[in-house]
Formats: sequence, structure tokens, C-alpha cells
Amino acid sequence: MSLESGWQIIRLQARIAALEAALRRRSEELRRIEQQVSPAGLAIIERVMKEVPIGAATTSDANEWRETFSMIPADVETLLAELWRGDLKSPFRGSR
Repeated sequence: MSLESGWQIIRLQARIAALEAALRRRSEELRRIEQQVSPAGLAIIERVMKEVPIGAATTSDANEWRETFSMIPADVETLLAELWRGDLKSPFRGSR
């Protein structure tokens, strides 16, 4: 092994160590966010991170819903929980 390749290995090992440390810090930040944010907030964060448009699934007001075919599991879970609690604001409620 040449001296240059030895230094290259040392530089790569240092870079890997720095990336691992950054990943540990970011993981801890995300854990703290997850502990403080509501389920609806987590659904919004997940949509943003996956570059899915924020729309109907992030609001309980059916008047604000927009038709989309983009959905993630958090949307379904959040909406079902709201439906079971009766939290959805229907534009048809009280119109009978």
C-alpha cells in the first residue's frame, strides 16, 4: 500500500466518523420533534419530507379538501382516528 492510499483511507475513515456523528445528532433531533408534535403535525411533517402535497389529509375541514391521488399511511391513520372521534367538520353536517 502506498503512502498516498494510506492517507486516503485515513481521510475516508474520518469522513465516515463525521457522517455517523451527524446522523446520530439528526436522529436525536427527530426523536425530540416526534415527542413534542401532535399526530396531525407528524402527518404534515411526513408529507413534506416525502414531497407529497399538503392537502385534504392535513385538515379536518372537508371544505378545504382537494382531490389528489397522493396518500401516505399516516394520512389514512389520522383520518380514521378523526372519523372515529367525530372530529371531522362536514360541510353537510346540520344541513338535514
